[in-house]
Amino acid sequence: MSKNEELMYRILGKLFENDEAPIVCKGALITKLVLAQENFSDVIRETKDIDLNWTGEPPKPEELEALIGNAVKKADPTFNIKYDREYIPGKTTGGITVTNAIGKQILTMDIDIKGVTGQKIYNFEADRIRGVLPTEIFADKIAAISGDKVFRRAKDIVDVFALSSCISVTTDEIYNTSAQTGNEIKAFDGFLNRKDDLQHAYDKLRGVKGKPPFETVYERLRAFLAPFIEHDRTARVWKAETARWEDI
Repeated sequence: MSKNEELMYRILGKLFENDEAPIVCKGALITKLVLAQENFSDVIRETKDIDLNWTGEPPKPEELEALIGNAVKKADPTFNIKYDREYIPGKTTGGITVTNAIGKQILTMDIDIKGVTGQKIYNFEADRIRGVLPTEIFADKIAAISGDKVFRRAKDIVDVFALSSCISVTTDEIYNTSAQTGNEIKAFDGFLNRKDDLQHAYDKLRGVKGKPPFETVYERLRAFLAPFIEHDRTARVWKAETARWEDI
C-alpha cells in the first residue's frame, strides 16, 4: 500500500469520527478494504483519489468545507483544501483538492450527492470507515463494463476480476441493487465485440501489482458477466471458489 493511500484512509478515519455526517465512502478505497477483508491479495490496484457519496440533504458549501477541512487538518495540520470543480445542487458537492503547505496537490476528493443501498463499517488499522456494500460495487462496475466507456474503465475489469475471485453474490442482489442505484446494465457491445481494443486499454493500465494476463481476466469476466450479458434473471449464486454460477 502506498503512503498516499495510507494518508487517504487516515483522512477518512478522521472524517467518519463525526457519525452524524451523512457521508459514505465508495470507489477503489472501499474495494481494497473489501478484498483485504476476504484476505485476497493476488491483485492489488493503487488509487490516488477519494470517492464519497453525501446521502442526506445537500449541504451548504461552507458546511462541507468545514467538515472536510477539519478531517484533513486532523490527519495532517499542514494540509489545506480547495474547491476545483463546480458545485451542482442535488448532484455533486464539487471536486476538492488537498494540498500541502507549499500548495502542492496531495490528493483529490469527489463527493456526489446520492443515496446508497446500504452501508457497513470497514476497518483500516485503528480507523473505522463507513463504506458501500460489495453488491453496490459490483452493480456500479458491471454497468460501466456493459457500456461504451469500458475502454476508459479498464480499472473496473481488474476490480471485478479480483472481487469475483473471493466474493460470492447472487444475480438477484446485483439486479436489485442496479435498479435501486440507477446503474443501467447495457449491451456489453465493447466488451464482447472489441476485444482487441479492450486488451489495449488493459495493457496500458498501470499501478496494478500482480496484474494477470488479459486472457485470464477476460475468461473469468466472460463467465461472471454471462447472466447480465444475456439479461437472464434466473436466480443463481456465483461461487467464487469454483468461478461458476449455480442455480439457487
